[in-house]
Amino acid sequence: MIHGVSFTALLASNDESAVGAMRSLQEAGLWIPQDVAIVGFDDRPEAVVQSPALTSVHCSAFESGYQALGLLLEHITGSRQDAEIVKVATRLVLRQSCGCLPGYMLPTSSSAGNQQPLPQSDQAAAGQRFVQMLAEMVMAETQSLSPQETLALCERLLEAFTTSLQYGDAAAFHLALEEILWRVEALGDNAHAWQNVLSMLRTEALTLLGAEPGAASGRQIEDMLHQARIAISASVQRQHMRYLVHQSQQADRAGPLTIRLLTALDEPQVFEALTEHLPRLGIRHVGIAFFEAEGDDPVAGAPCAPSPPPTARPSVSPAAPSRPTTSILNRSAWYCCRW
Repeated sequence: MIHGVSFTALLASNDESAVGAMRSLQEAGLWIPQDVAIVGFDDRPEAVVQSPALTSVHCSAFESGYQALGLLLEHITGSRQDAEIVKVATRLVLRQSCGCLPGYMLPTSSSAGNQQPLPQSDQAAAGQRFVQMLAEMVMAETQSLSPQETLALCERLLEAFTTSLQYGDAAAFHLALEEILWRVEALGDNAHAWQNVLSMLRTEALTLLGAEPGAASGRQIEDMLHQARIAISASVQRQHMRYLVHQSQQADRAGPLTIRLLTALDEPQVFEALTEHLPRLGIRHVGIAFFEAEGDDPVAGAPCAPSPPPTARPSVSPAAPSRPTTSILNRSAWYCCRW
């Protein structure tokens, strides 16, 4: 932009750079994606909360670390000598920053025109493709579910949906959806991601069932999906209320710790306050360091010792345990926590 070069798209090497680019473009008066489409890489949780939501390439940090650690251990033990290139699977997660609408999906052969019932021989293959498409839609908005589990949940939901329509009883479908929502809530994941699945079920249901569209079937589908949307909304509300309660509880627990640290007169009192209050915040290990002056620099050094192995009570490791206890009224203290 500084040199006046025009462009309509930007691909960043990571989501952090993409978010920074979005802010710069918006400050320059440009619209995303109308003027410039943006795609990041990493698919960090922050990508979803941008406005517009950031399209990104999902790459599993867990899988990358797992593979790297495995290779390292093999080299340490001598079971592997040669260097090896290991590829970790990635996938494109479509959101609005690239110009896609919410819930966007690639058109299928049935959705491209009027719905027509499929022959019996084609329904199984179409069902598998449909399940795969549903899973990809969910993975575009989820962070905790694995691709394998997402695929299994979508398959279970479609099977229950088909069974409910065939027997005229919505119980199987609603039970399957509730089980999915319980799992999503347990992982702290995005329950709203399953709204797009309901939209696709509404669009493709009659084609996959091989049934002639009729008034009765249409009303049944609408009633089932209406109740399903209510269930998802209730799940989202529960997640939000749990978050508010958790934040309130954490604030209540952090308050006494802050007071104790502000009134501590020496290092033992700091360690005692941390040991007493950190368990209530769910912190099991902590390393602590005191800034030390050197010359004109009041914070020249602050070595931090690693925290010890887990114990029945959280342990506090002073950065310099052999140093005599002195007043810390004129020194700053910080502690680094591992959850």
